[in-house]
Amino acid sequence: MPTIEELKKAKAEQDSRPPHESVYSVAKRAESESGDQEMPARMTYVEYQGIGLSEAIALIIELGDHAVPNFALSPGEMQAYAKAVSWLLALPHPEIDDPMKGLIVTGATGTGKTLLVSLLWALSEKMGVHRPFIDRDSGQRRMKPLLWNCSMHALDHVEGYSNNGSYQAIGYNVLHIGDLGTEPDTFLRYGTKSSLSDLICQRSDMGYRDYPMVATSNLPWEEMKQRYGDRAYSRLRGDLIEVRLLGKDHRTER
Repeated sequence: MPTIEELKKAKAEQDSRPPHESVYSVAKRAESESGDQEMPARMTYVEYQGIGLSEAIALIIELGDHAVPNFALSPGEMQAYAKAVSWLLALPHPEIDDPMKGLIVTGATGTGKTLLVSLLWALSEKMGVHRPFIDRDSGQRRMKPLLWNCSMHALDHVEGYSNNGSYQAIGYNVLHIGDLGTEPDTFLRYGTKSSLSDLICQRSDMGYRDYPMVATSNLPWEEMKQRYGDRAYSRLRGDLIEVRLLGKDHRTER
């Protein structure tokens, strides 16, 4: 884990970096030079290329300071943030076997799951993080922004299905499901019953390397298995890197 002194040094190094080159020109160059199957797992703006974990954590802490009064991370939260940032940037981590997988942040109510996912989004936007996605027009992989709709809640997917008979967001580059498990167990569209296990399995069938998911959930894994069934449970476990937040309910401490 980075020390306070390492974080201060990393922040100073980040502040000294030159203005960034457009990541789009860099991505285009990478596509033409490396070929479809050899694209890097991640790309960033030029000034962030080769960034280390300490420097990246310093950046996300700075974003947290702007987002939340008295933002601070406990040692356990620092470990969780380190794993999440390692996933975002495809940095080596002993618990990440494939950075092309999606992400699920778990933990009890009020432990900061939504905040972590939102800060990861902000860090990705700031650094210009790109990863390969399938281009639906050409069918080829292209480097595109690794961003997602942080406001897309499990209930939004339920409402979309109930109104339209399909999951409208299933084709997004990154499918975000906030508070997975807080939606009704089942829901209807003109008498046809569905549950979010259908969305999870349909999305998984598209392949996490091309269509990753980002989710948050209060549910322990055993409850997810009971709620969504063996098939969806297996997809969640296999397609997503878990980051678990432990600790007190921060909402009750304010």
